Amino acid sequence: MKRLDWKTIASEAAIVVIFIIAAMMYFTPVLEGKVVYGGDNINGISAVRESWQYHENTGDYTWWNGSMFCGMPNYQIGGGRTMIEQILYYAYRFFHWGARNVLSIFLFYLNQMLTGTKTLYTMSKTISIANQKGGVGKTTTAINLAAALAQAGKRTLLVDADPQANASSGLNIDIRQSEYTIYECLINGIAPQQAIQATAQENLWVLPSHIDLIGAEIEMISIDNRETLLKNILADIKEEYDYILIDCSPSLGLITVNCLTASDSVIIPVQCEYFALEGISKLLNTIKIIKSKLNPHLQIEGFLLTMYDNRLRLAGQVADEVRRHFDKLVFNTMISRNVRLSEAPSHGMSVLSYDAQSKGAQNYTDLAKELIEKHKA
Repeated sequence: MKRLDWKTIASEAAIVVIFIIAAMMYFTPVLEGKVVYGGDNINGISAVRESWQYHENTGDYTWWNGSMFCGMPNYQIGGGRTMIEQILYYAYRFFHWGARNVLSIFLFYLNQMLTGTKTLYTMSKTISIANQKGGVGKTTTAINLAAALAQAGKRTLLVDADPQANASSGLNIDIRQSEYTIYECLINGIAPQQAIQATAQENLWVLPSHIDLIGAEIEMISIDNRETLLKNILADIKEEYDYILIDCSPSLGLITVNCLTASDSVIIPVQCEYFALEGISKLLNTIKIIKSKLNPHLQIEGFLLTMYDNRLRLAGQVADEVRRHFDKLVFNTMISRNVRLSEAPSHGMSVLSYDAQSKGAQNYTDLAKELIEKHKA
């Protein structure tokens, strides 16, 4: 008979015990009701993500107490943690990465079996909304598509990378009261978690902009790897969101290069008016360069026809021309001219909150559905 290796068994048992304790700690916020996750993606992925965010935001890693260990020695080892706390802290962090990839998938499929849901597991998507031509509905699209995705149950972060900060004010973020913005993240290395602000809408957050961003490009010249600053910033938080939308400035400067380098894809709004295709060739050339030099995975998500008025023959002609040039890259959804779309930002609201029955609200709801379905395929 093969002799048992008690040392191996003991060490493996210890690892299992620590792992179980870490697991208990990990999901305690969910079980105690401190964390509530909802929407269309009620699954293991959400539980893991919400638990992680709770612990990281609150610093609450210490749900255990001395009685749990029956008076075991618990030596202070620096950093504010005792020896036992340190062991469990690292076990917890290890558990996070294991849970995110293994346990969360198990819970996801268990949830599907129990509830009969057919939600598919999708990775986070980072999408820039860009067009160097102003007045094409870029910021309007950023605000309302973000709101529509959030309404569909997708955890959505809107990154305002335009110095005008219209996307921030359009969701009632007062940048004058903001201690940190995207500027401090890019230039001073402030963690994005310190700058991100919640909006009045569930599932929607904003990383606000500031007028100081105008001078950021000059300051970034002396920074190493300046083209990937935003990519590195978002890498720390990407797993916390289903969608990250970036409202780019109407230029092709270093900030926009950062946005495209950090993105998986680009939505290009095109207004259904004369000179609609003006400047798009330069943007497409920039995308091509970034794809070859900085971000080989960058794709065109689609061309979005905006400001469409079916009463005007020109609008129909422009729409046909865009579809002829770009074919399947053009979204089926078109954004109609709508007075509610113009009024909503002055109230610090998306059009979905301002007038849910309006044509504009329906258009962006349809666009969000089209985008979600596309990513399921």
